[in-house]
Amino acid sequence: MSLAPHLRATLATTGTLLGGLFSFVPFVPRLLRAIICGRDDRERMLGLMREGLATRPTDPPGVLQRGTRVFLVAGEPSGDLHGADLAVALRRLDPEVRLEGIGGPRMAAAGVDVTEDLVSDPVMGVIPVLKRLPYFFGLYRRLLIRLETDPPDVVVGIDYPGLNLRLAKAAHARGVPFVDYIAPQVWAWAPWRARAMAGSVSQIVSILPFEEPIFRVAGAAVAFVGHPLFEHLEQRGTDADHRAALRAAVPAGGALVALMPGSRRAEVEANLPMQLAAAQLVLTHSPDTRFVIPLARERLRPLVEAAVSRGPGGIVIAPPEYSDDAMAEADAAITVSGTATLHLVAHDTPAVVMYRVSTFNRVLASMLLVSPYIALPNLLSGREILPEFLAADGDEQRIANAVLGIMPGGPTRAAALTALADIRDRLHENGVPTHAAKWVLATAKNDA
Repeated sequence: MSLAPHLRATLATTGTLLGGLFSFVPFVPRLLRAIICGRDDRERMLGLMREGLATRPTDPPGVLQRGTRVFLVAGEPSGDLHGADLAVALRRLDPEVRLEGIGGPRMAAAGVDVTEDLVSDPVMGVIPVLKRLPYFFGLYRRLLIRLETDPPDVVVGIDYPGLNLRLAKAAHARGVPFVDYIAPQVWAWAPWRARAMAGSVSQIVSILPFEEPIFRVAGAAVAFVGHPLFEHLEQRGTDADHRAALRAAVPAGGALVALMPGSRRAEVEANLPMQLAAAQLVLTHSPDTRFVIPLARERLRPLVEAAVSRGPGGIVIAPPEYSDDAMAEADAAITVSGTATLHLVAHDTPAVVMYRVSTFNRVLASMLLVSPYIALPNLLSGREILPEFLAADGDEQRIANAVLGIMPGGPTRAAALTALADIRDRLHENGVPTHAAKWVLATAKNDA
């Protein structure tokens, strides 16, 4: 085999690595721009988001390809889940499709030939990534060689922007179509990256309606297909026995509140102590309240148990397989921002959304954050329907007061429930993976 593709891949990977290491260089001019233009940027973004709230799913025009070779890339549990559903839909539309990629056990079970598993042992944060830098260097190099020597008909990046945004550029340079399914939330911090994506991504398949005008204005080909979470949860259902056991532990007239600190160790360490402190304050006003922590991953149990031992008594920890049952049974929640908020929307559970930051980072976020809200339900409504906090030390009482407001009998509960029902009705589309699969097959390169 010629050394040229391997040499080119090594040089390109080295350049990508150096670019990543020095990605902080543009920070200063961006900070200056945010200070000067931040208000205008936020108003413009809010206008685009409101414009897109009425967007409806569309299927692609034209005839779908047969016998397509699809390479899927996912690096987190949620991406593995949606990648598996997409793989099943692709096989249903094209029984001759060939599926390979990077993912996890769910994608493998769905028939994808998973060449690398990034999901079972995810790596997040600067230091953990640096520790495994040789592995990621080799992985990216192998991907570049594959794109040049044995390219698929289409690459599908499922979230995981750290790898997929770079891989999209590499695929574009080699003439391989790239579909971005579950697009990175560049509209929150870095809207200029939407323009960069438009130049390298062949098709963005969006799951949030307001992303359609944002990426369209940036020049990208984008289609909204609906959010796959709602149909998935509906098909899964809930465990009546587990829900009944949780409710039985709540005194008559009391409420059940879910505490959801995040799915990563660093998130739990940062957010759970503040959530427990707010829970203690809720108890002073509503002593019959009980709390449940829906565990995102089993490996987080020791960390959660250690924190709970220092908090209010009687907190139940629900294992991951029952986490959605706990969310569904809860009367209210304190949750971090992210996809967890949409799980709560699906279960009709109002929440207070928070993310703990230092005082310095809160000031920095107020300048750099382009998105008008941090909670997806608020973004999907174009207004603050759920209380949200970039929380620093001392905000525990404000969080507790907000929770009391959305608990049964609270003054803001009815309005929150009405708004959640509206979001659920607009996002709950049937056949989302099938819509996405049609766009993948329509975008694939037709070598014939």
